Parts: sequence; structure tokens; C-alpha cells
Amino acid sequence: MNFLRRLLHRPHPELVRFYDATTKTVVRIPKAELRPGVVLVKAQGDSEPMYADAAALKINSEPYHASLPEELRADIAKLA
Repeated sequence: MNFLRRLLHRPHPELVRFYDATTKTVVRIPKAELRPGVVLVKAQGDSEPMYADAAALKINSEPYHASLPEELRADIAKLA
């Protein structure tokens, strides 16, 4: 009996969170179904990251980047 269970057992696909921009909901889909152009994002107020189609995302604010210290910029310039 165990032989038949192992033979017929199909592994469950890895499910990931995906933001569906059409319905504006987060759903779970098999990771293998993610297509090119999908990025991993973390929404403000949401504790878990999710995948989303980059073309469907809108940025509601300016990106925040802390300025790099001068020493670090000089080190980066040496590498270039």
C-alpha cells in the first residue's frame, strides 16, 4: 500500500502571494506560473512580501534613497 501512495503522490506546488492588479487582491498561485516581468515587492502596511507585475504597478510617492556618504562614493568610483 505504501508503494502505491508513493507512486501516485504528486508533490504540492510551492504557492506564493501574487498581487492581481485587475481585481486589486492578493491571491496565491504556484511559483512556477510566475511570468517574466514579475517582481517581488513589499507593500506599505503589509508584513509579507508578494509578487506583482511590474508593468501594472504605480508609484504613489517619490522613491526614498538616503544619500551615500562621500567616502563610500569615492570607494565606489575607485571600483568603476
